[in-house]
Amino acid sequence: MLQTLIFLFAFISLGAWLIVADGSRWARQLGLLAIFSLLAYLALRFFAPFGLMRLVAEVAIYIFGSLFVNTFSRSQTAASFVLTAISAAYLAIFQPFIFNSNPAAQNDDHTKIVDLDESAEFLIRLKTGYSIEDLSPIFNQYELSAAVAFVVEDKKSTDLDDFYSINLPQSKSRAASELLRIFKNHIAIAEVEYNEVLALSPVQGRKAEEKIAVDNLQINDVQIDKVWAFAKMDMAKFYTQLRTMRPKRKTRLAIIDTGVDAMHEDLMANFIRTSSENDTDPHSHGTHCAGIAAAVTNNGVGIASFALNSDWVEVISVKVFDARGRSSQQKIINGMIEAVDRGATVLSMSLGGPTSDEAQILYKQAVAYANKKGAIVVVAAGNENMDASQRVPAGVDGVIAVTALDSSLQKANFSNEISKLKMGIAAAGVDVYSTTPNNSYAHFNGTSMATPYVAGLVAIIKAIRPELNTQQVYQILQKTGQKTNQSQQTGHFIQPAAVLQAIK
Repeated sequence: MLQTLIFLFAFISLGAWLIVADGSRWARQLGLLAIFSLLAYLALRFFAPFGLMRLVAEVAIYIFGSLFVNTFSRSQTAASFVLTAISAAYLAIFQPFIFNSNPAAQNDDHTKIVDLDESAEFLIRLKTGYSIEDLSPIFNQYELSAAVAFVVEDKKSTDLDDFYSINLPQSKSRAASELLRIFKNHIAIAEVEYNEVLALSPVQGRKAEEKIAVDNLQINDVQIDKVWAFAKMDMAKFYTQLRTMRPKRKTRLAIIDTGVDAMHEDLMANFIRTSSENDTDPHSHGTHCAGIAAAVTNNGVGIASFALNSDWVEVISVKVFDARGRSSQQKIINGMIEAVDRGATVLSMSLGGPTSDEAQILYKQAVAYANKKGAIVVVAAGNENMDASQRVPAGVDGVIAVTALDSSLQKANFSNEISKLKMGIAAAGVDVYSTTPNNSYAHFNGTSMATPYVAGLVAIIKAIRPELNTQQVYQILQKTGQKTNQSQQTGHFIQPAAVLQAIK
């Protein structure tokens, strides 16, 4: 693992400097090497965070190990032996499964799963006729505990309520891969997956250099000239057509994310509050997505969305990420269930990551549950410049995956491609201006930003034609969309006015 190599290099460099520290040029070079390698380790910890317990352990080894080496520094031979022994002990004890590190997660060259959920490392479903008590010998041996994994309102529509989350105590964490093999081969277990942790990776956008012409939009939102996508989507024509139409049913759109600032000046009128937890956003990612999907239009402040007035779309928030932007598969799927059970018919999910499990039974069941309840699931293709089919939930059948385009309608250099997916579409995802908490606004980059553009448009489609399913909606988006120079990789760029023509 990269983090292991960098940590060892940082520790050995420091130890070598302590041993040699004689003021020579060689010693000074070792000192610089120790500093830069420590900075590299800290940078890796910041940009690709791993388990807290592992961090604490490695910091302790770095500090106390170096102090121990220093006590023997008068004898270079003794100090070198101590440095070697500590380094070898680190490798022997802390690799490869300590502190919920998941070696199976390193499945591509671009990104990796952060770790496993420390409170529930596994998700399992028992076969018919078996109970959790049939696993008692394993539970006793590994000191496991179990809880119902998913709370489902319509139990007849899914098997998700049959899953349990399994907690492996910290003292047994090295046995994670061994336990996975046992579960996979156990006669009582039908399905087992790691409960993987995912982390958001937001990218700050830049302030737009030029303001777009918006005189013909006939709306009074004072910062709409900062939203370049409106010109590219011919929103003036869209609004003109939408003013002649009426919704059959208001669409409930769920932002499954870091929460949404329910009191934001440009969201409040379109927002349905569900709980104090869901309706705050300590991170800002969810509020930014909510503004793209359903900012209040023609209210004299901020920006606008496809929803021309409050008759079309109402937004709810389902918080699945913490303030650091971290979540688990179990939390995300429970968020999907909650959104659907609260009546959402469009799910906007600006999230995802690589996976160690190719089957992805749980995400498939969650998407199927949403589809059976009449909901359309829109997800981010991802920001790793890779094949989105290797990412979840983008690679799961039944979702519409969204790539990101820049203002020249080129694939953003970070955006994943959707050529191997059944349903992929494109939207603006670079320098996207939208709402952030406390009545503020900002530019962000990412397929996370492109996703709510598509979700917001899908919400308008569902308001006019609530009977349409995911495949039908996708066909409309694709057929009416604008081709790009890389359409096979990006899908077509959404064109809202053409969509209205197709469904009226």
